Amino acid sequence: DNASSKKKVYNDALLQYAMNSFEQKLYLQASTMVTDKDILDFYTQNKARFVGKDGTPLKFDDTLKQQIRNQIIQNRMWFFYQSWLEEKKNLYKVSFNQNGLNDLLKRAEKVQAKNAQNQPQ
Repeated sequence: DNASSKKKVYNDALLQYAMNSFEQKLYLQASTMVTDKDILDFYTQNKARFVGKDGTPLKFDDTLKQQIRNQIIQNRMWFFYQSWLEEKKNLYKVSFNQNGLNDLLKRAEKVQAKNAQNQPQ
């Protein structure tokens, strides 16, 4: 049916737009909060992770600073998302049934396996 097909495309586009807008808001919130001190602290605390292939420490240059900044932003976005999700779960009294979650995981694994089979090699 053409009308239901158009409605599905519209609803999918609307959902994608909402998701993109939400992600942009999370990014803006997280990115405006990253300071040079945050970057230096992250580098200092994780110095052992920042080594080259030969085992020597990477130079703390603009490229490495940007990588660290991106990592901090991703970490904060995840934190903000988790906080928002917990707030909504409490507000709407949502609880997850472990059997339902296990079923969803099995379905997701089947979809992933099917998609892997359909990928050109």
